[in-house]
Amino acid sequence: EWKAAQSQMADADPEQLKAQARMMKNMDKNTVRRMNPQFANMSDQELDMMATQMEMMASSCVEINERAVKF
Repeated sequence: EWKAAQSQMADADPEQLKAQARMMKNMDKNTVRRMNPQFANMSDQELDMMATQMEMMASSCVEINERAVKF
């Protein structure tokens, strides 16, 4: 499940990643698990790590896009 979720994150745009990370942090963890089968077997800690990773990926994507625009 972890690898499938990471693959899904890699394909999302930065704003989607930020929104999903906010949702995961603010929503009840059991609700998150029910909404997304890929997260069904993850612990609370794994869900928190996933949300943090999503935020980091979103920030990295934004930085890369900003650099590309400069050139």
